[in-house]
Amino acid sequence: AHAREGQASKAEAWFNEMQRVRLTPDRLSFTTVLNGFARSRQADVAAQWLEKMLDAAVKADVISFNSVINAHVLVGSLDDATACLERMIKSGVRPSVVTYSSLINACALNGSSSQALEWVARLRAQGLTPNIITYNSVLKACSRGGDFRTSAVVLDEMTAELVKPDVVSYSCALSSCRQGQEDTARAKAATAFFRRMTMDDLKPDMGVWLALSRAVDPLALKALMSEVE
Repeated sequence: AHAREGQASKAEAWFNEMQRVRLTPDRLSFTTVLNGFARSRQADVAAQWLEKMLDAAVKADVISFNSVINAHVLVGSLDDATACLERMIKSGVRPSVVTYSSLINACALNGSSSQALEWVARLRAQGLTPNIITYNSVLKACSRGGDFRTSAVVLDEMTAELVKPDVVSYSCALSSCRQGQEDTARAKAATAFFRRMTMDDLKPDMGVWLALSRAVDPLALKALMSEVE
């Protein structure tokens, strides 16, 4: 309960009290404390607790490692998150789709679509299949990096994998088309993304309209709006 409330220090005090009365901490005990620090974005402390857990010969599970990896991602430490993944594999714990989705999200925050795709490839190499969260994180990377061509590739891949894009998917794809260089190509891609979204029976929200307005000229925007009236 303390960890869920973000009161990591109280969870730690509870753990120390367990040891004082000679109760042997188990995986749940360690995970409760490290989750508390992870949710408080104290990634380094969470990582220390993971090491304490392993040193105590308590087997960490995928949830424990994912918690620390995500904490590193949230504070912008992709290198530390990657190191934790390697530690995870070395410990004999198989990464999950959630594990890789966290690392892909780190690439999204940096706007690195190429790096995000590299992590998708590593995910697949583990025999895992990307889900909607994974793909949307890649599209978020495309959005931040203005990589509209990769957005098109990702949407096609989603269709091939029978993962239906949602409004977030299309909003990110449209955001990757915002005006800059190659405005004509970007406007053409944005128009295609928008029409593809409506063909998927998805209703545009404010995020979609805003992204579209940054990719096409006012007359084109008005024409596209009339298509869904």
